[in-house]
Amino acid sequence: MDRSEYAILAVIAAATVGLGVFTTTQPLGTFLVESAREALSTTAAMAWVTWWALVVGFAIAGGVEAWTSGEEVSELLEGHGPSEIGYGSLFGFVSSSCSYSAIATAKNLFKKGGSAAATLGAFMFASTNLVIEIGAVIWILLGWQFLVADILGGFILIGLMAFGFVYLVPDEVVEQARRNVQDEGSETVRDPVCGMEVDPDETEYSVERDGRTFYFCSKSCKESFDPEEANTTVRERATSLSGWKALADKQWKEWGMLWDEIAIGFVFAGLIVPPIVDAYREYYGTTFAAVLSGMIFVAAVLTGVVIHFVFLGAGLIPAPESVQIAEVSIEADYKLVLNVFATGLFGVLYWLHRSESVGDDGHGGHGEAAQAGD
Repeated sequence: MDRSEYAILAVIAAATVGLGVFTTTQPLGTFLVESAREALSTTAAMAWVTWWALVVGFAIAGGVEAWTSGEEVSELLEGHGPSEIGYGSLFGFVSSSCSYSAIATAKNLFKKGGSAAATLGAFMFASTNLVIEIGAVIWILLGWQFLVADILGGFILIGLMAFGFVYLVPDEVVEQARRNVQDEGSETVRDPVCGMEVDPDETEYSVERDGRTFYFCSKSCKESFDPEEANTTVRERATSLSGWKALADKQWKEWGMLWDEIAIGFVFAGLIVPPIVDAYREYYGTTFAAVLSGMIFVAAVLTGVVIHFVFLGAGLIPAPESVQIAEVSIEADYKLVLNVFATGLFGVLYWLHRSESVGDDGHGGHGEAAQAGD
């Protein structure tokens, strides 16, 4: 998050505390001490019950990103039929990105030729609404009914967005948005050795192998490049130390993008990110940004209504008088075992991420092979 968003949250926090000060019947000192104690204990308890799910979820997302090729993904999203929408939803689900990462990845897939329905409708929303680690957290904190509602609602939302792009949004509006994205500058590709993003028009280091062009961030990456290893399978990457080094690097990037939002999310009930709408405008232009934002609003409202009545009809909505505020606490139960395991996994992945002696010449992992002309 940027400074303006931190400032907004600071104002919200100050307003909340101020409201409590004026409405409490306790002495001011007692109120502040008790409120701070309760906030800290709740934050610690929520971190305790969700820690293992976040570590495992980020590891899965890192493995998917490190061991699969984005070039192959974009080729499967060029149409807007059931298979393309299905692939977009699947790839979005396993990528499990934060909002900023999701819109950036979807934008690149759209720029490469993917349809709006498959990239901006399916992939972008599956990667944020069907997030692996957040799904685990929902199950833990709220129960399986909420997880089912989240998954079902995600698919309904994706279906509505895809329907809107295919049947409601004029083709010329979509193509103008694509031209706006393509005019923003050269797209980046990944160094197949270290995984770093590289601008093909700026780098001095490239190699041609079997009709493909590989781009590198530095001379050392170019010299350590092995084309045989760049074409390794997912299984080979998953069973090699360098492959796990790449996973560790990718999952650490996800932590870097989300740690502050996760931490603040434990303190605040929700997090509003208005700059995302502005990102749409910068990527696609004002007209398409307005269309996309309007579609998201309408689809979200319709999805909420449908989910409500589906669960009401199935008798899965608890009666208001039966609802209780669950006390989240730290206990020596199965969560302790899971958290110990997660802490060990986190430690190993952090060591791999920090290590400079794992894999090929200290780089480890094998990123995407960038094909010429992509």
